[in-house]
Amino acid sequence: MKLSVTAATGFIGLHLAKNLDKNRQQIVRLNKINDFPIVKLKVCSINKVRTNKR
Repeated sequence: MKLSVTAATGFIGLHLAKNLDKNRQQIVRLNKINDFPIVKLKVCSINKVRTNKR
C-alpha cells in the first residue's frame, strides 16, 4: 500500500513516517518549506529521513 504523510518535517509527521518506513510501507512525504517556524529545522528533518532510508 502506498501512503502519503503530510507535514512530514514536523514532529508528528516525521515520527509517523519513520514508523511506517520501519514497517516497509511505501511513503510519499509532502512538505511545505516556508520560513515558519524555522527553515533550518525542516531541512534538518528532511536530511534525517534521507539518511535513514533502507
